[in-house]
Amino acid sequence: MKKSSNPKYENAKQIEDSTIIMEYIASVAKIYQNTMKRQCEKLGIQSAYYRIISILSKKDGIAQLELVKVTGYKAPTISITLQKMQSEGYITRRTDIFDQRSVRVHLTERGRDIYRRISVSLKETEHELLANFDEEDLALLKTLLAKFQNAIEPQDAEAESEE
Repeated sequence: MKKSSNPKYENAKQIEDSTIIMEYIASVAKIYQNTMKRQCEKLGIQSAYYRIISILSKKDGIAQLELVKVTGYKAPTISITLQKMQSEGYITRRTDIFDQRSVRVHLTERGRDIYRRISVSLKETEHELLANFDEEDLALLKTLLAKFQNAIEPQDAEAESEE
């Protein structure tokens, strides 16, 4: 196996271990994403809706352009998704009273209700998935994942700027 240009990975074993770790992370993320998708389907909504509804539950009235930045979705995708969500009664969109060029997105009561229902269901699933971890394990996992996220975010931001 050829040597890595990264001094942290000087031998084949370290490279193999890093590959295994990345496969675990990808696998866990995919399993959780599929679990969330099934929970949403049980309640009759698309998982993309839940991501937007979740953001709005914390920041109701966010500008549509800001929603594009926060979700990472492309502007046309957000626009189409919001049109569908509005027609299904989950959100409303209103022109910003201070900036007529900006559109603010708000949850409706139906949107807040679906958020509560899915959140309860996902919390139950999360508790089941993490039941085999004690507090020390969870604290370590949280620390390690935060380090991983901090390391990977600059690369993700760089890749997005190149698109």
